[in-house]
Amino acid sequence: MSTTDTQLQIWSHRWNVYLEGTELNPLIRTIAQHNPSANAPYHNTDHMVAVAKTAHILLRHTEAAGLRVIDSTDRLVVVLAALIHDFDHSTRSDAARPNIAQAIAGGLPLLEPYLASHVQRPNAAAQITALVEATYYPKEGHGPLPPTPAGWTQEQFQEAAMILRDADILSALLPESQRNTVLGLRIELSQDLPQPPALDKWVGDNCLFHSKQRQHTASGRWFFRQRAAIAFRNWSDLVVSMGMPAPTICLPSTQ
Repeated sequence: MSTTDTQLQIWSHRWNVYLEGTELNPLIRTIAQHNPSANAPYHNTDHMVAVAKTAHILLRHTEAAGLRVIDSTDRLVVVLAALIHDFDHSTRSDAARPNIAQAIAGGLPLLEPYLASHVQRPNAAAQITALVEATYYPKEGHGPLPPTPAGWTQEQFQEAAMILRDADILSALLPESQRNTVLGLRIELSQDLPQPPALDKWVGDNCLFHSKQRQHTASGRWFFRQRAAIAFRNWSDLVVSMGMPAPTICLPSTQ
């Protein structure tokens, strides 16, 4: 599917963030223009930008709390990995490994000019590859981390990978992810069902899923406490605005 100029303007407006003095809108535009799954129901460019934005928020909170063990270039590498982690996604949850392989094969070459001009780290591509592999999420949850890439200690890689894992899930709580989460993900996860679940049941189940998640990082737990209740209410309001019954919304557990 093609990506329209209007969509590109929306993505650019949503990002509007400088990271380590670097503005990322031109790179996001390039990724969006070349992403075969740019208009997928959920695993689209909107989702990748939302994960990158969430990772950036978590990284800044980690730094402010005095918890970080990675530097400013490491943080940029995490955000760049987020921007391609679901590139060319098949929209099928039973194809997690092929999806990751496609993301690396198609997304990493788009980052190479940016890596050469802004990152200038010989191991950056290998680090981004390992981080994208770390987002592997089969139905039973995250698996073991891949081997630590060159240029990072095990502790540094673990921090970077766990931030990205948290961001991948928690990005659903951002306001700009609302329609993606309520409508798009429901479509993708219902592909093998006779019909999608009722919207109110889907939203209730989605709230339960997020309430039962245990974030990998202190910043992830902070983000959940700050945003979960508001996001759950917004999801419910969206369902009501579509003329459907209000779902039974679960209350987020304290963590």
